[in-house]
Amino acid sequence: MNKTRLSCTILLLLLAWFMPTAAYADGGGGVEGGFTVVDDTPPAAVTDLAVISRSDTSLTLTWTAPGDDGLSGTASQYDIRYSTSAIDTEAAWEAATVVSAPPTPQAAASVETFTVTGLSSGTRYYLALKTADGVPNWSGLSDSPLGITSEPAIVISYAPEGSDFAGQTSLWDKINRRGVITQSVAPESFDGLLTLKLNKGTTALTRYGTPLSWIGMYEVGGTPSPPRTAYIVSLMYDLRPCGATFDPPATLTCTYDPGHLPEDFDEEELVIASYDEGIGEWANLDCVVDTEAKTITAKISHFSPLAAFAYKVTLSPAIFEYSALDISPSRISIGEAVTIRLLAANTGDETGSSVVTLKMDGKVEATENVTLAAGTSKPISFTTIRNTPGTYFVAVNGVTGSFTVEEGPVPTTLPPAEMPPAGGIPSAAIPINWPVLWGVVIGGGVVILALVIRSLVKRRGLEIF
Repeated sequence: MNKTRLSCTILLLLLAWFMPTAAYADGGGGVEGGFTVVDDTPPAAVTDLAVISRSDTSLTLTWTAPGDDGLSGTASQYDIRYSTSAIDTEAAWEAATVVSAPPTPQAAASVETFTVTGLSSGTRYYLALKTADGVPNWSGLSDSPLGITSEPAIVISYAPEGSDFAGQTSLWDKINRRGVITQSVAPESFDGLLTLKLNKGTTALTRYGTPLSWIGMYEVGGTPSPPRTAYIVSLMYDLRPCGATFDPPATLTCTYDPGHLPEDFDEEELVIASYDEGIGEWANLDCVVDTEAKTITAKISHFSPLAAFAYKVTLSPAIFEYSALDISPSRISIGEAVTIRLLAANTGDETGSSVVTLKMDGKVEATENVTLAAGTSKPISFTTIRNTPGTYFVAVNGVTGSFTVEEGPVPTTLPPAEMPPAGGIPSAAIPINWPVLWGVVIGGGVVILALVIRSLVKRRGLEIF
């Protein structure tokens, strides 16, 4: 009996000695149970990349974040590129310009927003992106929306030769303790082109409700971008003290020189606009233009930065272009869904709306209303199912394509099997797990040896184990 226990113990020790241990690793791959585990699942390709706003040197993008593996988890990096032609092939992607400092991906399904800067004004750009995980495995190419940067702001500023105005006027001897102007006064800007007329009886107060003691009109450095299609035809003036109020409103007059104005404008449509620094927007004042005196006049009840604008006579209305039709998959079985995508872009000068109509074999299948600002674009998608085999012809606002429905399952096209090179497969091509191999060989040999010994002993009438 002692010999039996001893033999079993030896056998168990031998098996335990050669049994491989499991190791695990994180990241791109590792070893599990003696076999290498590789992360070969890339993030999903982005399909809803869109241009949502623009300036003369930038385009702002939005899209839905994919994941680390397909549509789950959090990816590691984005690669964003732009080109003046569509980025719809790998060759076009390689030739496109890489955007520096792209954002770090958020968790899957998050809404991403990023502004591509350093672009040329008045230019058509196509954009695209790819996503990578930590390995890195790179996603497929995204859709390639169109964005059109706006025309640059044209700032026309001038001052009369020899002008030397300080731009500051004292009111100490022209206003009483209640803030009422006791004699009419007309402060001027430093260049003499802007005049503010305060009639006798006007109440002029600071933001604190005290009488106004002085008025200043100075040039603003770094003029904010004007409204789209507008030209700045004067300096931008900063009227001080900030927050001053007038009751009744004061009369503001800006003198302009028609020789400095652009050609494509209507002189009678010149305006003075005030700039709201809180929201960063311009607002046109109610103005009267005297084309004989070459002046623009408006009423103001409080101080804010001001400038004179001219607008283009004609604006191109919203013009919608449709392109990049994608039908996926192009072959399906009965009852399976097919997705139809295309890109809608507004290449006009004004925001507009359009109806996108999907037709199947000439019949309306679905419609969608799309509204886009000038120079922006977005992808539009439809999903449809067909229960009858055949080829279906698709038309979406003049862009055409087709897909095929088959009766049975659509055969999966497998890649051709790779043949081993002449002389067999090199050993370096197949990794060998040596601990597992030796464990199997030696462990199996020990078991066989034990069985043989036991058989011989039993023939001789002995019992060891």
